[in-house]
Amino acid sequence: MYQVGKQTTTQLPAHIQAIDEQTATEQALVDFIVKERGAEERLLAVITGKEPSKWLKGFQRKSPTKVPVYLDGDAQQDRLFNYLVTVLNSISPPFVNRDHILFVLEVLFPEAIIGALSALGKMTLQKVADKFSAGTHRQERQG
Repeated sequence: MYQVGKQTTTQLPAHIQAIDEQTATEQALVDFIVKERGAEERLLAVITGKEPSKWLKGFQRKSPTKVPVYLDGDAQQDRLFNYLVTVLNSISPPFVNRDHILFVLEVLFPEAIIGALSALGKMTLQKVADKFSAGTHRQERQG
């Protein structure tokens, strides 16, 4: 039973349904990236400089970067972050300093999401990147 306003209903309120749908969508996206390794080829290409990345260019210029927040759930964010650390560690020295953390958050995180959304939605990387960049931003990196 749910209370919506002054009414009681057995139907799941619309705002709860929307949260459940968003959670399921996020989980499917992170599963594609982590379990199916659906964005790994793109990530490795960006890390090794074989593919261009606006996120990597911003990181290299050390300019403040606003990374859109696409995943609302902490559990999914943590899962993706931990996976991205393993990808980075697979081809670089061990993950040990602040620059590595920022690299994961400011370069690999958006690249993984954009790559996965592109593959799952069968859209070009540029189209997905434009939509992603227009999203909600969490905060700017300081200095």
